[in-house]
Amino acid sequence: MTVPIDERDEAGDPGWDASTNRRPESRALPVPAIPHIARLPRIPEMTVRRLSTYYRVLRTLEATGDAEPLSSDRMSDLTGFTAAQVRRDLAYFGNFGKRGVGYDIGELQESLKNILGINHPWRIAL
Repeated sequence: MTVPIDERDEAGDPGWDASTNRRPESRALPVPAIPHIARLPRIPEMTVRRLSTYYRVLRTLEATGDAEPLSSDRMSDLTGFTAAQVRRDLAYFGNFGKRGVGYDIGELQESLKNILGINHPWRIAL
């Protein structure tokens, strides 16, 4: 289909309404049903697997009454993963902790519960 040049936008997009200098409402671009999901990067499988290890470490620290901030170096010592790997894994899901201070154990544990989907019961059939 050929569209006259005056009905195209600057990029040559057909359907441009030259009289109002915008796309007609009926031609609005669709919005994803869950826009925040559409923007998430692909999470490597190994990162997802390490998250459960981080969560177990956090639960153990909480159970022992450890309340001091957890550095990525300390998490590295407890898990065997490098400190850089810990920071990269958590960075996929947002900003956690404070540079030079570390991660709040309770807050990080709660965030990982939400990320892993273990913050509520799931109904399953066996």
